[in-house]
Amino acid sequence: MTFGPLTLAEGMLKYNRIQLLRPKTKIAKYIYRKDVGTMDLKPKGSYEIKVEPLEKKFSVFVSGNADPAAVQGFVNEFKQKTGEINTGEYELVVDCREMKVEAQEMTDKLASVFQMYDQAGFKKIIFEISNVIVKMQIHRVLRSTGIKNAEIVDV
Repeated sequence: MTFGPLTLAEGMLKYNRIQLLRPKTKIAKYIYRKDVGTMDLKPKGSYEIKVEPLEKKFSVFVSGNADPAAVQGFVNEFKQKTGEINTGEYELVVDCREMKVEAQEMTDKLASVFQMYDQAGFKKIIFEISNVIVKMQIHRVLRSTGIKNAEIVDV
């Protein structure tokens, strides 16, 4: 992507990097490259874990692509929050509406995360999906892991 001369932006780019918020809380990193005068967009994945005790709902919001370095942070936070509740009384709702299709090398990590969901002992696991290709990928991973109490819902 070429954005032409960025004189105002050059003054703002103290370390040649800025982070801007995009709609729907997606975070993108813009890197200005002085050598060719272009700005590259590098999307990042993000997640949010929320426990709703009144509704007996454990919500996980996932967007973008999984960052291999951030997966361990997600696993640690998930285990910490599930340790605070009786998961047998809760439904796990995984909001994948803004999730991107994962590369083949990340499907093994995705499978291990899904197995972690299953081993946590939730009453039901619901995947909310709006992308057909992501739906097929999640369905394939669920089949390969043998998880039976999962449901995929088109939103």
